[in-house]
Amino acid sequence: MADAVWPRERRDGPAKANGAVEPPNEAEKDGSPVRPLFLLWSAIVTGLAVYLALGVIRVGAGGWFGRRMSIRRVWSRFLDYLADLGAPPLLVSLVAVAVGLTVIGAAYALWLAFTLRDLPDEEAS
Repeated sequence: MADAVWPRERRDGPAKANGAVEPPNEAEKDGSPVRPLFLLWSAIVTGLAVYLALGVIRVGAGGWFGRRMSIRRVWSRFLDYLADLGAPPLLVSLVAVAVGLTVIGAAYALWLAFTLRDLPDEEAS
């Protein structure tokens, strides 16, 4: 954790041989958040959302073994199964919320990992 810090507001470019500092590039001047890692993060999160909404999986358990079903159908049947076993509605709701928060937390953790920066050489020691 000591090797990475949050991004800084002002960033000096690499020093040249004569001691001059390179000006920041255009994306850093206007504060634009569009970076390659941001685009990658957006693609991953969008792909996950589309997969969860429209994806199809092959079920490997129960009476539907080997059958292809949509993720939404498997999820709704799982929640119905919990209710059929006598789980109170509050518990079924908490399970659904926990899964949603886990997916959101994973997207946020990936975002944090992509925004980490290395310490400059003078601050590393």
